[in-house]
Amino acid sequence: MFTNIPEGLFTVHTQSHNAGGSSGWSPPFTAQHDYSAPITTPNFVGLTGDNGWFTSPVDVSFDVNDVGCFGVSETVYDINGTPDNYHGTPFTITNEGTNSLTFHSTDGYNAESSHTTIIKIDTIPPTLQFILNRPPDAGSWWNTPLGIAIFAEDTASRLARLDYNLNGMGWISGTSLTLTDGIHSLDAQASDNAGHSTYDGVVIQIDSIAPILDVYLAGDYGENSWFITPPIVSLGADDATSGVVGIVYQVENGTQTLYTSPFTFSHEGLYTVQAFAVDNAQHITTQTFQVGYDITPPQTTATLTEIDSGIPSPSRVGMR
Repeated sequence: MFTNIPEGLFTVHTQSHNAGGSSGWSPPFTAQHDYSAPITTPNFVGLTGDNGWFTSPVDVSFDVNDVGCFGVSETVYDINGTPDNYHGTPFTITNEGTNSLTFHSTDGYNAESSHTTIIKIDTIPPTLQFILNRPPDAGSWWNTPLGIAIFAEDTASRLARLDYNLNGMGWISGTSLTLTDGIHSLDAQASDNAGHSTYDGVVIQIDSIAPILDVYLAGDYGENSWFITPPIVSLGADDATSGVVGIVYQVENGTQTLYTSPFTFSHEGLYTVQAFAVDNAQHITTQTFQVGYDITPPQTTATLTEIDSGIPSPSRVGMR
C-alpha cells in the first residue's frame, strides 16, 4: 500500500520477494492521482478611479491552474445573474454601477467552490446645473435679489461632494444661496465617488436700485424762481450697478424726447417738465419740475385828466 503520493501522472513497476528470491519487475503501468480542484484567478483590466471604482469598461480574463493530472475541464462565470462559459478569450463588462461576477472551474472530477467578486464601473461624470428661482427681469439683469439652487447627481458611484465659489472667495460646500446687488461670478464643482468631477459657472447680474436723476437749471433768476433770461435745462443720471440706458423728457403734454444735450425755451411761460432716467435693469426714476421764464416787464396804463379853461380833457399815458 502506498501513501503520501503527490498528485500527478505516475509510471509504476512492482516486484515480489520471498525466501526463495525475487519475482522480478512487473511490466510498467500508469496511475493518475488528482484530488484537488482547479484554482481560478480573475484578471481585471480597466481605468481605475477612486474607492475601488473603474472609470472605463473592464476586460476580464481568468488564469486557471490545476495541480493534479486531470487538467482544467471547464470554467464558468455569471455576470449579474447571466451565466456563460469562459473559452480563454477576455470578455468586457460595460454595465454602469455595481456588477456581481461569480466564477469557478472544474477538472471533470473535482469542482472548485464558486467565488464572487464585485466590479464597480462609473464612466460618466456627475451632472451639474444651476436652478434660478425666476428668469431675468430685463435682458440679462435681475432687479430684485435672486435665489439659486445648485443641483448635482450621479447615478453610478453617487455624489461625493458639491462645492461652489462665489466671486473668487474660495470653495465652500453648499447647495443654495441668495444673491443681492452686483455682478456675480458663481462657479460650482460636483465630484462623485469614482473620482469624476464636473465644473460649471454662471454670471449673475442684479440691480435693485433705481438710477439717480439730477436736474440742473441755468440762467438769470428774477424773483420767485422765475428766469429773466432764457433758461437752460441740463439732465444727468447715474447708476452704479447696471448703468444708465438713457434719459427721456417731456414738456407739458408734448412728445417724449430722448435727452442728448441741454435744451432751452424760446417762449415765455411757465413750463411743467417730466424727466425719466432708465437703467439696464429697467428701473425708472421720474422727476417733475417747473421752469418759469418771463423777460417782459409788466405794462401799466394811467389815465390823466387835464383841466383846460375849466373843461376836463382826458388823455391816456402808458407807463412801463
